[in-house]
Amino acid sequence: MLINNRGVLKMMKKMLKFAIPLLVLLVALPFVYGFDVSIKTPSVVDYSNVFYVNIVISPGNETAFDVVALLPTSWEITNWTSNVGNIFAEHRNTQYLGEDVSAFRWKFNNINQNVTLTAKVLPKSVGKNRLMFVWTYPQGFNSNEFMVNVKTVCGNNICEPGENIFNCPADCQRFPQMFWVVVLLIATGITIAGIMYREYKKLEKKGRRTSKRRRKKR
Repeated sequence: MLINNRGVLKMMKKMLKFAIPLLVLLVALPFVYGFDVSIKTPSVVDYSNVFYVNIVISPGNETAFDVVALLPTSWEITNWTSNVGNIFAEHRNTQYLGEDVSAFRWKFNNINQNVTLTAKVLPKSVGKNRLMFVWTYPQGFNSNEFMVNVKTVCGNNICEPGENIFNCPADCQRFPQMFWVVVLLIATGITIAGIMYREYKKLEKKGRRTSKRRRKKR
């Protein structure tokens, strides 16, 4: 009888080894396949180059939800497009966590598929820029953020912020034609003034000599 009990205990222990991970997996499945938002955009971009921001929304079992995208106000952003047709985005400039942001908000209803939102962006601020996203749904809310580093490029014939004739002469040494016209006029004026001054001094010196001669004759 004791032997049989020991065998049953060993069998139960083996079953528990498989049952516990299976139970954990079953509990975690609703969270793994729950509502999620991911951002697909390059982490490093050039100042003068256009790039795309993609927001991929995986609603899981949710059919109604709101999504807010917070982007730098200095960026030039074209109209958002979506894989679920034309979707109106509420837009306003505001502040979030002490930063000036351009806020876009979408309200979705009766959605039973993944949603992709895409915007064409021309960055206008050099350095690290924060992209923030907030989404709400009946079961809760969440947020995510992404950093995009905007860099200048020396040698693209554009004198960008932070570049000058010293650190990037290839882009910043060019001056408009009017600048050279002004320089030429100033140089011509200085030359004429110099010649006139020299002639004036010659006449003045000649006049002094004539005066001295007249005095001696007297």
